[in-house]
Amino acid sequence: MDSLDLDWCDHAFEPSYNVAPGQRVSVVVAQAGRGLTLATWGFRPPWSTNRALIINARTETLAEKPLFATALQRRRCLVPATGYFEWSNGRSWYLFRASGQLLTFAGLLDRRDGVDSLVICTLPASTTVRPIHPRMPAVVPPSRWADWLDCSAPREAEVATLPQQTELRSHEVHPRIGDIRASGPSLIEEYHEPTLFGI
Repeated sequence: MDSLDLDWCDHAFEPSYNVAPGQRVSVVVAQAGRGLTLATWGFRPPWSTNRALIINARTETLAEKPLFATALQRRRCLVPATGYFEWSNGRSWYLFRASGQLLTFAGLLDRRDGVDSLVICTLPASTTVRPIHPRMPAVVPPSRWADWLDCSAPREAEVATLPQQTELRSHEVHPRIGDIRASGPSLIEEYHEPTLFGI
């Protein structure tokens, strides 16, 4: 976390290897400098009757959606991660930077009943991600962190200048990643399905 150039952190940071919607995650905000705080992943729309969470927001329509308008104008954040998971054709994949550098996703925060909720901004996938999933998180490079967190900038202009794609590497991971009770660094290790002669 040192690479985020933080001024403060309001919680004891512990890495998590299997974050699911509805769980608390660390996010970077621009309040009294740059700090790390906690938010619950997923917006719950006021009109929702089934308690479903909205976890992602398309960058192409952010400025047009009433659900995200206030957050986009006033409460942007960054979501630091070493990588993320996707599922395709019954297989689980871990996507990450080949250099091992931190990824920082563009996020939006909404506060209801004293609790901060998070959605992650997404865009059409880069060429390396597209075979696995058609969309990917919007990755904000360090040179643009201050711009994204600065909510004084016009929201339409800021969304329009978000990076369009980031090339990532991927490898298959063990199917147990689908169990939210699973945890630990072994979850991001490359997985090779056993063969008849490997058993």
